[in-house]
Amino acid sequence: MGEELTLQPGKIPDLPSDWADPMPLPPPAWLALRPDLFGLPGWAVVAIYLAEVLLLILLLRWLGALILKARPRPAAASLPPPADEARAMLAKLKSSPDLPLRDLAILLGSTVRRFAERKYGIGLTTRTQEEFRALLVAFPDALPAGFASGLDAFLQACDQAKFQPGTRHGEFKEQLWNQASLLVQKAPEPVKPDESP
Repeated sequence: MGEELTLQPGKIPDLPSDWADPMPLPPPAWLALRPDLFGLPGWAVVAIYLAEVLLLILLLRWLGALILKARPRPAAASLPPPADEARAMLAKLKSSPDLPLRDLAILLGSTVRRFAERKYGIGLTTRTQEEFRALLVAFPDALPAGFASGLDAFLQACDQAKFQPGTRHGEFKEQLWNQASLLVQKAPEPVKPDESP
């Protein structure tokens, strides 16, 4: 085999020359999965493993979202007709006699605006009184003529109650509520545009 070991007392013997180079240490466990990955350094292999884990997580999330999308969903509850919704709100406001005049005017105005918006398809809930009038000037056929003038008068009365409240609170509340109810009850059906060419 090679040289023979000579033992001397008190001294550690020299290793044979063919034993002089130690065997390389085994790679860490995480490198053992892919030994010698294109000769890359260890940090690059770790980065590759982390990227693979991230891609796997993203793939699983995408598959989960796809499965959730494919599930049938319950039908959304449909809104009641505009007149029914407005009547329910008016009945609720009628049964609140302790509501201050200013708050009642705001709620009645927003109820009638929402009713007209849903019935005629015109954005009224976010418009001021001046913007509403400008809309009627620009598009006179946007609302039926009688309804438009009644709505304008009602919104003016609501503004008066909000910004210049008088002393006749009880009777003014009743008048506002009656006007709102009348507008909802007497609103004409929207005119459908002629579909012929």
